[in-house]
Amino acid sequence: MRSWRRLILEVPEADQESAIVLLHECGTLGVASEEGRLIAWFAAAPDDPVGRILGAAAVSPSLRILSDEQVADERWHERWMERLEPFPIGERFVVVPGAKPLPAGERIALRVTPGRAFGTGEHPTTRLCVAMLEERFRAGDSVLDAGTGSGILAIAAHRLGARPVVAIDVDEEALQVATRNATASEARGILFAAMPIEAIRKGSFDLVVANIDLGTLTRGMIALATATRRALIVSGLLPDDEGVALDAAGAAGLAAAERRAMDGWIALALVPEP
Repeated sequence: MRSWRRLILEVPEADQESAIVLLHECGTLGVASEEGRLIAWFAAAPDDPVGRILGAAAVSPSLRILSDEQVADERWHERWMERLEPFPIGERFVVVPGAKPLPAGERIALRVTPGRAFGTGEHPTTRLCVAMLEERFRAGDSVLDAGTGSGILAIAAHRLGARPVVAIDVDEEALQVATRNATASEARGILFAAMPIEAIRKGSFDLVVANIDLGTLTRGMIALATATRRALIVSGLLPDDEGVALDAAGAAGLAAAERRAMDGWIALALVPEP
């Protein structure tokens, strides 16, 4: 049976936002807040980045690790997502976890069914990408979602009217979850494919979105630039990452057209240089 690493941290409410940023920076797969505590799950791998959290706790009086243990799968992520309530994202969408009723109003539902893929829409990077996608989308655009995770960005693009929409990821389980989310969100027709970003062949997408980590972004920047006709929207970046990302973009023939920030995270819109 698959196992996970679970950390339980004692964090005052005033410091929880910055602690959650740290946990996401270190690769958490999910965070829950419960009465002054944060519960974070990580892949149970020998090279995971939890040491950074342990180091931060050693120097920060407001952050204390109460437990650090390996736990059996026990469908923790599904249970965590089922506790979420619907929430707005961007100007036109609402994320609806599982089979919960659609809130009143005219927002487009993005249904996220329980599964182990990253991305419920809560994270600032997802919010930034959705907002930039909405503003840059034009009728008839084609869209590539590189590193789709739970599929939210691809589904949002499809519901805006993008055709075709292609979504890729290296995690086949994530693609299964994303396909299920697309069906639940009435976004049938998205092409989901298991492949790394570096395997993208030269082609034309009006918009490309990539909400991924810095290492994956820089390794795949040339492929992403080659696939981009009008704009590449990237996120998953912290302030210290921005310069590295921009250098990689410049080397691939892209220039920054827009920068947005939210809760310590950054998103960039990159466009082909003339």
